[in-house]
Amino acid sequence: MAESNIKAVIPGDIHKVWEIVLDIEHYSAWRSALSRTEIKNEKQFVEYTKEGYPTTFSVTAVEPCRRWEFDMENSNMKGHWSGIFTSKGTETEIDFTECVTAKKVYMKPFVKGFLKKQQAQFVADLRKESAKYTGRKFSIFKHVGNISKRNNGYTKELNMIFWDGREPVYDIRTWNDDHTKYGKGVTITPGEMKKLQELIKDINIF
Repeated sequence: MAESNIKAVIPGDIHKVWEIVLDIEHYSAWRSALSRTEIKNEKQFVEYTKEGYPTTFSVTAVEPCRRWEFDMENSNMKGHWSGIFTSKGTETEIDFTECVTAKKVYMKPFVKGFLKKQQAQFVADLRKESAKYTGRKFSIFKHVGNISKRNNGYTKELNMIFWDGREPVYDIRTWNDDHTKYGKGVTITPGEMKKLQELIKDINIF
């Protein structure tokens, strides 16, 4: 059995994010990997990929704005998915875990990598969809650390940020305490960050 987990913070209050994730009927409008969905009954639905490949989902637990779980199965695999939703003020933390068993032996070495790719795509799609309802242009993916505190109360931070739904970049700028206001800054791609690490590793800091 392969297990994969992803945690992320999504722009939007928990009620809106929950509504988007559970609005199965409209998945194909924002989920880039799907062509359509079919609702069988209140506890079962089917997702179809762009190529028309079906996966059946059977809901096993629902706690509104808190937890959603289901079993899933297609001709290649079967498994279980669980999602935990936590309110973070104007944002929502999601914690999704998939446990999957491949039905075909030759697929077993590739399952975990496939799951991680699927999860990352789902989160990226969800960020873009949720951002439509918040008016915000950014979502902080990961807070790396604080660099300094300014006299005006702003803190210079290093974060990983999604700007306008694009791929995450490292970002250095000042923020107020609740991250609703920010100053001018600089963005650094992951590739540029690796190069920067190489450039500064031998520098004597004085």
